[in-house]
Amino acid sequence: MNNFMFIFFIFCFASVSAASVRITRMLDSMSGSTTQSIAIIRVSDGKLLYGYNKDKHLIPASVTKLITSAAALKLWGAHHKFKTEVFYTGMRKKGVITGDIILKGDGDPYLVSEKLWQMAADLRILGLNKISGDLIIDQSLFPGDDRDSSRKAGRHSSANAYDAPVSALGINFNTFEVFIAPSVSGQYQPRVTLSPYPIRNVLLKNTVVSLPQGKASNLSVKRVSNSNGGATLIASGGLSNSSESKKLYTSVNNPSFTSGEIIRSFLAKEGIKVLGIVKNGTLSKKASKLYTLQGYPMSKIVVGLNNFSNNYIADVLLKRMGAAFFKPPGRNSPGLGTYANGINVLDQFAREYGGFTGNFVLKNGSGLSPENRLSSYSMANLLKIISNDLDFFPEFFASLPAAGISGTMKKRFKSSQTKHLRGKVRAKTGTLTSPLSVSSLTGYVKHEKHGLLSFSIIQNGQQGKKQPSIYDLRLSQEKILVKTLSSL
Repeated sequence: MNNFMFIFFIFCFASVSAASVRITRMLDSMSGSTTQSIAIIRVSDGKLLYGYNKDKHLIPASVTKLITSAAALKLWGAHHKFKTEVFYTGMRKKGVITGDIILKGDGDPYLVSEKLWQMAADLRILGLNKISGDLIIDQSLFPGDDRDSSRKAGRHSSANAYDAPVSALGINFNTFEVFIAPSVSGQYQPRVTLSPYPIRNVLLKNTVVSLPQGKASNLSVKRVSNSNGGATLIASGGLSNSSESKKLYTSVNNPSFTSGEIIRSFLAKEGIKVLGIVKNGTLSKKASKLYTLQGYPMSKIVVGLNNFSNNYIADVLLKRMGAAFFKPPGRNSPGLGTYANGINVLDQFAREYGGFTGNFVLKNGSGLSPENRLSSYSMANLLKIISNDLDFFPEFFASLPAAGISGTMKKRFKSSQTKHLRGKVRAKTGTLTSPLSVSSLTGYVKHEKHGLLSFSIIQNGQQGKKQPSIYDLRLSQEKILVKTLSSL
């Protein structure tokens, strides 16, 4: 190396080092209220370009979903589809089934209204017009608790859509969708309906008032459960006649009853009557197969999981992985869809495929549990490994929301200092507010010099101290990313 090149190398190295020192000092100045773990890796060769407490295990919140989605894509493949099968008992003659109809849950986390419309239309085309018996929902693939250990305490009281119960057969992520439309003239009460169709024993109470032009609405839906599986949904707040229609969501209280009644409503719209009741049960060995409903491919499922940070999808996939891939000691066949079995699969995937080491902790696959502990280096390194796996990297990358454009990243990177990264950062966010303030950001960004980078920023408030605001943590993440990228 000649003298000129040597001096140039030393100059560049000193400049990068000085910039890294400034960033580290900035992070140190935040340490009074926030613990941080940061890693940035060049995916082409795995080189760590920047690290700050990179091996420190912190609460990651919803960036945990990156492990769950990667495992689902790797283990099943991007084109895998879950199958919800429909059976019947008794006789089938001239469009009439003189017996029960049974739907066997397969753990499809993306069983939505569009698919039910397809099923009901297909059954009509098959000539079906009446079922004299009951509509039975078989949830046996997922035995036991419908929430993981971190959420058991609220399973009877929580009506939040993000806290929906987990079941082998659940419709629309086990949530009620309430549609609120403004009155036509503004002189009447806004309209409130259950979407897509009304269902039995679920009542709507409309207390929404019509507001003057330009007034902000404060809409909410409260669920009050009843003893027979139904519920009353109370819509409140205000909506002006110039406002757009709104959709609000609340979790269901009884997945089998609600799913069955929603299915009944779709069948009725196609002229197929179910005369009996909806109930939970198991598939009879004497039942005959009537129809198979193909779900959406895994590539679409993980978009719903990561783009909107859907906890229901994450938990269903976790339990379904337990049923498909966990083999208990001494058995050659997979076990049942339990949280424990799913966590075993996820933990093994993280170690064997993702290269996770140390005392990391996975207690659930959604990140809702504050017991999870992951390091930024483990997460950034996992993304580096995925980027070199063409079996599913394109689908995985496409599932991540784009900064300032889509999903949970739609409102991010808006300041004058960070807006140049809008659309150039594809990342998963994570947020918890209890017992500590938790905010995280993990994903990919393109660098002019180093090419594609994987990065992870995990921030936790400190125990016993005033918790930083989530808003401030998010702004600091964007600032950290901009300053670090400019120094590399």
